[in-house]
Amino acid sequence: MSLLSKSKLAERLLSSRKVRDAYVYEHVRNGIPFQIRTLRKDRDWSQAELADAADTSRTVITRIEDPNYGRLTLKTLFEIASAFEVALLVKFVPFSRLVGEYEDVSSSALSVPSVSDRRERSALLAWAQAEPVSHVERKPNSRPRFDLLDEARGARQPVVSPPEEFLRRREQLEVSKHLNLESDLAKAAVGSQ
Repeated sequence: MSLLSKSKLAERLLSSRKVRDAYVYEHVRNGIPFQIRTLRKDRDWSQAELADAADTSRTVITRIEDPNYGRLTLKTLFEIASAFEVALLVKFVPFSRLVGEYEDVSSSALSVPSVSDRRERSALLAWAQAEPVSHVERKPNSRPRFDLLDEARGARQPVVSPPEEFLRRREQLEVSKHLNLESDLAKAAVGSQ
């Protein structure tokens, strides 16, 4: 998307609630069916094979891959996620993040590895073994936010200024103390049985 069209999109989104609502609706309505189709094709599955894995019928799969259907339920999405062995994330986000998520809607961007994929398993295990804090994102007047998944996937660490470094270390210490307390409580609970 060019800088000019990004500017126009931002202006339109800022101009009206109706425009924002329509943007969200269209991207969710189209994005989910396209991603389901992409995940199915990545696995070389037919609609019948996905239906079998999701314990549903092929006609249901045909409907949910149709962007005009528009009546997906969370229950159905959970079943599809389970069939693909991927997670489902439903979350409210700011528009600045939403437009970034939909900048690239190519098949490679919509593709998600199964938890049984070797690299995904490695990333999950790396996340579990990673330090409690990978980096700090600061927003004005807010507490630091930590992003562990970036570290697990080997993302580059951002440059942290000295005050942020102090806050990051202080937060690491607090998280470490919290984890140690949880560990001590779990040991005590096991010991009292």
